[in-house]
Amino acid sequence: AGLAVAGRALGDPSLRIIGVQPEGVDSFRPALEAGHVVTVAPPRTFADGLATREVGRLCLEILREARAEAWTVNDAEIARATFLLLERAKVLAEGAGSAPLAGLLTHAGSLPDGPIVAVVSGGNLDPFVLDRILWYGLVAEGRLLRLRTLLGDRPGELNGFLKVAADRGANVRQIHHEREAPGGGPAEVGVEVELEVEGPEHAARLVESYGQSGWTIERIPLGAELRFDRTVTAAPSTRK
Repeated sequence: AGLAVAGRALGDPSLRIIGVQPEGVDSFRPALEAGHVVTVAPPRTFADGLATREVGRLCLEILREARAEAWTVNDAEIARATFLLLERAKVLAEGAGSAPLAGLLTHAGSLPDGPIVAVVSGGNLDPFVLDRILWYGLVAEGRLLRLRTLLGDRPGELNGFLKVAADRGANVRQIHHEREAPGGGPAEVGVEVELEVEGPEHAARLVESYGQSGWTIERIPLGAELRFDRTVTAAPSTRK
């Protein structure tokens, strides 16, 4: 509402005011459509600065007069925007501050012509929430790759499997070695490894390299990966 008042003072009729809210507490859009304050369900979002179940009456009047628009984004999209601000702009923003950038990224096809300003405000971010956001951001950018395979239970087999990743510039983030792995025989062990990669293309090349090297692998979709509509495929082969 404050931006709408400032915009009105500029006297530019082409100025558009767009408010961005999390899907988990979308109280602005229904209020604009109904023409009155609407109370929504309890919020489900980490962007607590926007977690209001209803828009203030005065704010709604100002925004309706300014013909403001409403966009919604999900928490995964806000997390990605927070990650990008931190990595590329070196700006630590809380969820509410990152929501405008999330809106621009998510609604790229609806962007107006001319200059665009995304107001990034607030840096009140819990360290534990930031830790989860960084993981979501890495997944969204295709920087993590998780693979599962069965190895022969003999010395050097794990080293050979990891050497494929090392030779192609991937770093092991974490690894789980399971002797009684599902589907494995008495002479096999299961390994699940999470790798740091440069991006989706690097990950795809690495998966292809494993197949060409004769390893049977399964690519495991990461939880956040599914929220960004990424297509995750396996590249099976037969270990010779």
